[in-house]
Amino acid sequence: MTALPDPESVTGEMVRALEAGLRAEGQTKVTVHDLIGTGFNPVFGPADHQVYRAARSGAPVAVPADVQAEQKLVASADTVILAFPVHWWTLPAVLKGWIDRVFTRGWAYGSAGQGETPVRGLHFVALAAFGQEPFERRGYRQAMSKQLFEGIAQYINTGQAGIYNLYESESADPATHAHLVEQAHGVGVTIARAVADGPEA
Repeated sequence: MTALPDPESVTGEMVRALEAGLRAEGQTKVTVHDLIGTGFNPVFGPADHQVYRAARSGAPVAVPADVQAEQKLVASADTVILAFPVHWWTLPAVLKGWIDRVFTRGWAYGSAGQGETPVRGLHFVALAAFGQEPFERRGYRQAMSKQLFEGIAQYINTGQAGIYNLYESESADPATHAHLVEQAHGVGVTIARAVADGPEA
C-alpha cells in the first residue's frame, strides 16, 4: 500500500526496491496498491459513520462499495505493508483516511466473539525526508511507533507487525540515495522472511 504524490521520486524508487526485496527469494507474491493513483477517497463521511455506529448496535448497514473492495484486498493478503513518505511526523492524509475508512469497527476490531482480525500482518515503512537525529532528539520516532505500532497494529490485534524508518530521502547526495535503496530492499527481504516463517517470527 503506497501513497506517493510522485512515483518517480526517490521515495518511489525506495518503494520499488522494497517490492524487489519482497520478491527476492521467490516465496512472496506482491500486489502494489497506490492509493493516490487509484483515486481512493480518504474522507470518513456520513456513510462511514453509520457503519461505525451500526457495528455497536448490530443494525444492518451497508459498507460503502469502495471500502468493501479495500477490505477484500486486505483480507486476501498474508500481510499488508504501508510504505509512505512521512508528512508532519505521521502518515499522509490519504493513507490515514484509508485506515479510518477500511479498518472499521466490527471488521478490523471490536466485534463480539471476533477471532483473528482479517488484517493478519501489518508493517509500516516510513520514508522520512530528513536525518535520524531530529527524529530521535525530538521523540518523533518514538511517537510514530506509539501511534502506528501500538495504536493501530496492536489495537486490532494483528498477528505480525513491524515499523521500519528510513531517513534522508530528500538528500541531494547520490550515495545516500543508493544507500536508501539498498536499505529498502533489505526491509523487503526481512518482511518476506518473517511472513514465510509465520506469525511467531
